[in-house]
Order: sequence, then structure tokens, then C-alpha cells
Amino acid sequence: MTAVAAAGSAVLLASSLFLGYSTLRVKNAVIRNTRSLADLVRFIRSDITYFLTPLDGLFAAFADENLEKEGFSAVLRANGLAAALDSGTLVLSPGTEKIMREFAAAIGKGLRDGEINLCDCTVERLTAEEERLREELEKRRDVYRFVPPLGALFLILCLM
Repeated sequence: MTAVAAAGSAVLLASSLFLGYSTLRVKNAVIRNTRSLADLVRFIRSDITYFLTPLDGLFAAFADENLEKEGFSAVLRANGLAAALDSGTLVLSPGTEKIMREFAAAIGKGLRDGEINLCDCTVERLTAEEERLREELEKRRDVYRFVPPLGALFLILCLM
């Protein structure tokens, strides 16, 4: 095997490992973001229950390290929930995005009890979505880790 072929094989193998672990990182970020959004809805529910703060004030008061790091909180405080979801700062599953868009469209348009029920329902749906994402990740974790490098090794062997 020539030095160029060995170097190319090493690059191919390294990039396939990176691909697998990057996919795992993205899947874990989706789960973290779903949990953070559920925490946001719980915070909104708690405030509606006890204080009835307007939504702008709620968004300004909410603090979550993950959402801050992703840049979501800044857009949330400045422009509201719908704009923050539109900003694309968070990586979300299609299910989480649908749940949050429905929540953003409905929140602030009803009476106190209806808003509390909306928050409870949304938290329940987000929790179920998070659990589904966790189960899916556990089933596919080894696939994400091992299939890309095995595919790269197969390609290297075929090209030899």
C-alpha cells in the first residue's frame, strides 16, 4: 500500500468515525432541546397558575442554560416564542417542532384554566416525545457508532 493510499484510508476512516459521533451528538442535542422546551412550558404553566404575568415578561424571566447556549433564549426574549421557533437556532425533531408550533399559536389566547390545560397537555406531549427520542437513540446508538467506520473499511478493502 502506498503512502497516499494509506493516508487516504486514514482520512476516510477518521471522517466516518466523525460522522457517526456527530450524528450521536445531534440526536442528543435534540433530546436536550426537547427537555428544555418542556421546562419552558412548565415555567409558563407555573407562572400562569400563580402570577398571570404577560408572555413577554415570562419569556424575559425564563432562564435555561441549554437554550441560552443555543441562542434560543435571546430570540425568545426579543421576539416571542413563534419567532424563536422560526429562527432555527434549535435542532428539533419534527414532532417537537409541531408540538411547540401548536403551543405557540394557542398560548395567550384563552382564559387561565384553558391556558393551564394547554400547558399540561403540551408538557405531556413533549415528555412523550422525549421518551420516544431516547428509546430510538438507544436502539440505534450502535448503528451510529459502528456502521460508518465499517462502511469505510469495506470501501477501503474494495479499493485495495
